[in-house]
Amino acid sequence: MGLFRRSKGEDAAPTTTTPPKRARKVLIVDDDMTIAELNESVFVGRDWTVKTAYNGLGALAAINLDKPDLVLLDLMLPDIPGEKILESLKRSRVPSKVMVVTGRYVTQRDFQPYEGIVVWVLRKPYPMSDLKGLIEWFEGGSEMKPKLSSIGDVD
Repeated sequence: MGLFRRSKGEDAAPTTTTPPKRARKVLIVDDDMTIAELNESVFVGRDWTVKTAYNGLGALAAINLDKPDLVLLDLMLPDIPGEKILESLKRSRVPSKVMVVTGRYVTQRDFQPYEGIVVWVLRKPYPMSDLKGLIEWFEGGSEMKPKLSSIGDVD
């Protein structure tokens, strides 16, 4: 028909829209419900799907099922040590990154076997502003290190 008109049977030209961004997934693993809930609060209003596991077996199941982008992992769990979860992640090659949150004394050497998996160690107790800064750093994907009060970088 005309140059600028569609006939009744013609479909409109396909529109180019960018697909919606997939919400990132985080798994919070901590046997202390209060700490888990505080950690969850950092993700409110952000584009994250949050799941929580209160023990190691629940964490392993959630990791295998959901393949989270990020795991906040307490090392001292009631059923299995957090290191077993790190070993499982290493063996399974699930592309999750881990921020360890622990009250236990650890050194950089403790995480050498998990290079590329563990990206940061946050010592309990920590201010929520530190966790928020880490999440913003993770979201940005930048090489810059966040300015935080008392945490250790394991890169």
